[in-house]
Amino acid sequence: MSIFVEKKEIAISKICKLLNQTPSNSYETIRQILILRNQSNIKTSKKRKYNDEFILQRAEFYWNINIIKKKNRKKKKIKNPQRLIRQTLKINSDDRVRSF
Repeated sequence: MSIFVEKKEIAISKICKLLNQTPSNSYETIRQILILRNQSNIKTSKKRKYNDEFILQRAEFYWNINIIKKKNRKKKKIKNPQRLIRQTLKINSDDRVRSF
């Protein structure tokens, strides 16, 4: 085996281990995958449109959007207790109708 093939296999195994350890693809996970790929000298396709910086910027952008969405969902649940009451009443009324 050539050194290049060995490096590629090592990098792939490290990437697989990293993905097995972390259930979600966070910004940090994506960054580590890009670092491992670059260390292994894996040749990228000539058709590749995006460089590493662009991929990291997009990952950070979507990571931040998801964090904001989660915070907003939590705020809505806290701010609107009437909605929860209506939902429970609806569930209870559905149960009554079904029992007849």
